[in-house]
Amino acid sequence: MGVRQVVGLARGLGRLEGPFATYEQSLAAYARANVALRLENGRCTSEDLSTCGGRYHDPHRMYTIPAWEAMIDYRGSTLSHDGSIPASYGTDLIEVSLDGDLDGAPLTFAFYSEGARFSVEVWKLNLDEIGPRNPMRGLTGVHAVTPHPEALSGDCSDGCSYAISRLDLTRYSELALIIVRVDPHERTDPSGAYHLVVDSG
Repeated sequence: MGVRQVVGLARGLGRLEGPFATYEQSLAAYARANVALRLENGRCTSEDLSTCGGRYHDPHRMYTIPAWEAMIDYRGSTLSHDGSIPASYGTDLIEVSLDGDLDGAPLTFAFYSEGARFSVEVWKLNLDEIGPRNPMRGLTGVHAVTPHPEALSGDCSDGCSYAISRLDLTRYSELALIIVRVDPHERTDPSGAYHLVVDSG
């Protein structure tokens, strides 16, 4: 397909009605649906598509559970994590497991990029059944505390942050970070590097 055809297709799709005003919004929703596959009731197994509410319509369980890009055991103080999404519109999913001693402490995420643009969201997760850690567990008993994750504040191309004033580990014990590269410039920025800092100070 040539450039003219792609532009024409994009313009045509832009005139269609839908739940998203921008392509970035649709990418974020796609990433959330992927993370939801790791959660209890995160996929829609009903035959009735109208009941799915943004989850994958998957009555025959065809979609595979996505892997975490990184799994971070956070025990306090300052922790840094460097990552990259080389491909435009790619996604990193990061699990942050919170140590029980952090209950009641504040927590801040700071996110920085070196050129690529990102959408970053945090989902609070509750494990009803604590068992051996398994990166590809079916996640029976893992629920999102809220129906949707919370976006980090600010434009993440210039750095952004997210703060929890007081961790409530009776409600959630893990956090899922959803990092989506939202720019089309992988040729000029083939690394898509980012830097994440977690701090409970």
